[in-house]
Amino acid sequence: MISRLGKAFIALLMAAPCAALANDFPNRPVTIVVPYSAGGSTDVAARIVGEGLSKQLAQPVIIDNKPGAGGTIGTMAVKNAPADGYTLLITSASHIVNNILQPELTYNIEEDFVPLSQITQLPIVLVVNKDSQIKSLPDLIAAAKKSPGALNFGTAGIGTIQHVSAMQLLDKADIDATHVAYKGGAAALTDLIGGQIDFTFSPIVEVLSYIESGRVRPLAVTTTERSAALPAVPTLAESVPGYDSFHWNGFVVRKGTPAENVAKLSDALVKATKDPAVIAKLKSQGTDAKGEGAQALADLMKAEKDRLTPLLSPAVAASK
Repeated sequence: MISRLGKAFIALLMAAPCAALANDFPNRPVTIVVPYSAGGSTDVAARIVGEGLSKQLAQPVIIDNKPGAGGTIGTMAVKNAPADGYTLLITSASHIVNNILQPELTYNIEEDFVPLSQITQLPIVLVVNKDSQIKSLPDLIAAAKKSPGALNFGTAGIGTIQHVSAMQLLDKADIDATHVAYKGGAAALTDLIGGQIDFTFSPIVEVLSYIESGRVRPLAVTTTERSAALPAVPTLAESVPGYDSFHWNGFVVRKGTPAENVAKLSDALVKATKDPAVIAKLKSQGTDAKGEGAQALADLMKAEKDRLTPLLSPAVAASK
């Protein structure tokens, strides 16, 4: 007969491999949920950085596009996934904007998720049709002041980075223009090329090929420094002092994910964004790799909320 001490020892031996496996994170593929369609700037960032993350974790990384409802479908999929670190959500300012404009949403990007790291940062480009009489940002401002509301601009939808960038221009330049919301940035660019709208803002990764082919004319980039991909294009701040806007992406996981898994993912993402191959692929898209860890992403998200809340407050008030 086995003594009680013997039974306890056997139980401990049996449990030890299980404990080792439980801490051996990750021991299977990791999924990145992109809450938008394939091909956009966020999707491109997820795929490029996902390759670097796979290398760091020594596990496959699967990209799962779950578009719909302004990003809510994909976001809720991660919120409802097991809190184990195997399902990541790629986020951006759009999540913060959605929470500002729609406080009744079924998720809160700051309260329901844990930040891992920012991964990219890139300029938005203000563009017009190649045949437009507007040749520069001062031209656009002058035209808007001459006929308030006559110019129209397209965006990927209310609350998107394109919309926010345009609203910031209208606010700081003290001009008025008519907003035309599309279901995506590609549709807005198509209508710009077709002459249906006067201008649009677009992430550089989505519009660079149109600029290089001469189908649209860039007027300015939104960042405080000129883009290395478009060095001849001025910044908006050169004509509109104080203007600064950029598109960024980062990764979060569901709240409740074990701290050790969060730390491992955060560290792996920081290392992935310093991988020369990842940096080169992002740079070819006009995008900068930027990975500084969990706290830096938390600080960025708070700063974006503080910056965007007063800018979007008129839209919130108008919806009530």
